[in-house]
Amino acid sequence: MPKPLEIPQDYQCPYRQACPHLQGMATEAIWHRHELDIRQAQEDRERIDQLVEWLNERDQQVRPLERENQQLRAQLKALQQKQFKANKAAPTPPEAGVTPKKKRGAPAGHPPWQRPAPDHLDQKIVVPPPARCPHCQCAGLHPVKETMEHWQEDIVIQPATHVICFTHQQAWCPGCERNVIQGAPGELLGSAIGPVAKATAVYLRYGIGLTYRKVEKVFTQLFNLRFVAATALNFDRAATRKAGELYEDLRQKIQASDYLHMDETGWRVDGVNHHLWYAGHERLAFFHIDRHRSTAVAEGIVGAKFEGVLNTDGYCVYDALWASDKQTCLSHLLRAAKELEQPLQVLPPTDSSAQPTDAQRRAKSFSDRVRKLIGEACELGRSLREKPVPAAQSRRWENNYQRRLQKICARALAHPQAEKLRLRLRENRAKLFTFIRHPQVGPTNNQAEQSLRPSVILRKLTFGNRSPAGARHHSVLSSLLITAQRQGRDARTALLALFTQPASAAKNAFYHDSS
Repeated sequence: MPKPLEIPQDYQCPYRQACPHLQGMATEAIWHRHELDIRQAQEDRERIDQLVEWLNERDQQVRPLERENQQLRAQLKALQQKQFKANKAAPTPPEAGVTPKKKRGAPAGHPPWQRPAPDHLDQKIVVPPPARCPHCQCAGLHPVKETMEHWQEDIVIQPATHVICFTHQQAWCPGCERNVIQGAPGELLGSAIGPVAKATAVYLRYGIGLTYRKVEKVFTQLFNLRFVAATALNFDRAATRKAGELYEDLRQKIQASDYLHMDETGWRVDGVNHHLWYAGHERLAFFHIDRHRSTAVAEGIVGAKFEGVLNTDGYCVYDALWASDKQTCLSHLLRAAKELEQPLQVLPPTDSSAQPTDAQRRAKSFSDRVRKLIGEACELGRSLREKPVPAAQSRRWENNYQRRLQKICARALAHPQAEKLRLRLRENRAKLFTFIRHPQVGPTNNQAEQSLRPSVILRKLTFGNRSPAGARHHSVLSSLLITAQRQGRDARTALLALFTQPASAAKNAFYHDSS
């Protein structure tokens, strides 16, 4: 290998300014450009490293967001399925060795239900035989001696009012220094409309749930009795004035009850938010509309010290009420536990980022155990209502369920909704299984929610009341009518007694005084 040439120190290339090997370019310019390229390449590598680091950081941020997005989509899908779910599931073929479910309806061989024969006959009509067959249109029919009877019940609408003229004989009163009269049975002095019409109008409003204008149409079209919608409102005002004493008597009976179901819902009075409160049981019902949703309002209904069992939902106002015992509605807790599982059931199985995390799996296990425990307790409560046991045994069962619940709720959960439910269960542990000692109370507060349902439906039609007086009408008359229905009384007859008889007789028409 030849040795490289040693270039003298004072040597200068004659082609420095224009080299023929570089297309006539200067070597200094080429070297300067080479140095710039080296620096630019170094800057590009540093920039690329920065972008790669930035992208990695963004990937770390995007992955949890994608997982959260999938979970939120699953929750939204679960809510939509819950809101728009089908009335019944699609039929599935029976498995081998599994007995199919019993068909709906009466069992095979059971006698069919038939309408009972009428107990009287108002009219008999003889119908001649047909001249032409109604099936094949044949005209050559031959009459036979046999007859067939067809009984049919219908109603008779008589569009006419019953007008009564009361001719009063007067007497002079020396104390008042004027002539006086007395009312006849069934007469409302000073009223152009009788008590039957008023009682029926009030019943249509609060017993059936019609608006005032629809009540007006019913009387105009069916009974030919004309009045304006405001007149129906005056009927309510008169009934409420007469029923004030009965309403307060109902409040006292509610406060003296052995147990109560209590709940509230939204209401509007002249566009302002109010609350419709309910307290009652299978025999009594008490409604109250108030501006506030506070403990003071609840105490005004059940009293400062309620010597019974109070069944409510988880609203904090009821925690401040004093009661001998309390039962928290288990339906709300079951619903909360079920909502923990619904988002996990609709997660896409193919997306690894959408798979349940450890916190979600623990939340589902917690939900399953809670639902199983509450289901067992509710089943025990149903059996105790049919076959009671000694108080000591029911107390032991209640303590056992409380200990099992305490064990389930011992460990904290990373899932926020599950942890919220766990803390709620721990806080209300002493009030969850009271129904085992008091089977008549029941584990849920469905009785109160069902009692509020007619008012909720009426709220959709009327949007509440226009004045505090209207709210008072709704509270008083709804309380009396539902109480009468629960005690097997005819609500319309009771309203007629309210208009025509003293308060004591009207009270006996609505409910037993010993209720």
